[in-house]
Amino acid sequence: MKAIVKKAISSADFPKANYSAIDKQKLLEHLRSFDILCTGGLVYDYVINEDTSVENICYTNGEYTWQEEELYHIEKYDAALSDEFLMTLTA
Repeated sequence: MKAIVKKAISSADFPKANYSAIDKQKLLEHLRSFDILCTGGLVYDYVINEDTSVENICYTNGEYTWQEEELYHIEKYDAALSDEFLMTLTA
């Protein structure tokens, strides 16, 4: 399976995007609407270096997989999606 973000989120050093508030909310709603692949653990916030109370859910569309941890960083810190994945959203 392929990743949806430009760079794995494992530190505060990840590429950022310039989302509008409305577009980001629609994007997150869309990504959270897919099948749940698994659940486990809590989301870790790599910017402030601490656990959150958010359950880390894994989603899939059959080609890509993503975690709530990535969506959390998109929502809170504008983590950038990969160009390849963005093309699937506009196709």
